[in-house]
Amino acid sequence: MLGRADAGFKTAAQHAYEIICQQIIDGSLKPGDRLTRRGMAKVTGMSVIPVIEALHRLESEGLVVSEPHFGSRVIGMDTKTILDRNACRMAVECQVVRILAQHRHKDQVERLRLLARQLDEMPNKDGTRETFCEHHDAFHIQLATYTGYTTFVETLIRLNLFDSLLRISMERGQKKKIPLPAGHHQRLVEAIATGHVDVAENTMREHLNQWMVFGEDKM
Repeated sequence: MLGRADAGFKTAAQHAYEIICQQIIDGSLKPGDRLTRRGMAKVTGMSVIPVIEALHRLESEGLVVSEPHFGSRVIGMDTKTILDRNACRMAVECQVVRILAQHRHKDQVERLRLLARQLDEMPNKDGTRETFCEHHDAFHIQLATYTGYTTFVETLIRLNLFDSLLRISMERGQKKKIPLPAGHHQRLVEAIATGHVDVAENTMREHLNQWMVFGEDKM
């Protein structure tokens, strides 16, 4: 009986999570909106208990923040928050390529070359911006995965969720698209392949600075 009850509880929490997450992504719940437990219970049709679990999960994924005496709210898209997330990404991804350059493996480099070439060719082919961004995020997750450090992977997954929300917010602003430089990701892989950690880090910094400008203006 305990197993069945627990399974039912997890199903309700998962359902609540999916509803709240979707409403954040589609803009029904906007950045900064307060998420009260009772309000979210009404929105999801769930009781408060699974809603609490759903909000905790969203907080761990970086889409929701909680503050004393205020409760939960959708993460803001203010300049300070964006700069904070960008600084975190820069620190993590630069360390990732330093590790990969120092302990590079031929098979991994060849796999990354293939993924980078496919990714760099995508903007010139038919496809949606969403598809390109999904492949871009997956490429950077693969870099982190090759280090063997799960903390890097988990951090980038959370940052990618934030960036997805940021991109959607900017889409609504109809910002001008700016193309990425040719061979943007292939140059990064070749920097890793040199085996020089400083070259790899500097190339990643340049890469992220171009992507962040691209990310802020492309929509």
